[in-house]
Amino acid sequence: MSAGEPSGRGGATLRTPRRAFTRLVLPELGSYIARLAIVAVFLGAYGIPVIFHNVATVTASNSISNSVSATPGGVGVTQAMNSAAPRPSSASPPKRSTRA
Repeated sequence: MSAGEPSGRGGATLRTPRRAFTRLVLPELGSYIARLAIVAVFLGAYGIPVIFHNVATVTASNSISNSVSATPGGVGVTQAMNSAAPRPSSASPPKRSTRA
């Protein structure tokens, strides 16, 4: 087995457009949609309006903070960027209880 042989086998998928679409594009698209859905669920769970802008901004801030993390695992950096990500006007004010 030569050094170029494994990459040649991996590149064989790209020679057939249908195979490339079903084995590369569809799983990647499914993964990205699942990532957006997870962000939307967590935004909703914390009472932040689930609008496209907020979902896209949190997803982008996760990507940016993970690629330029200053701490191991991005601890603190991700949370700081995500707290600033949603639009300030779209966040609901905290609900107060009227019970004494």
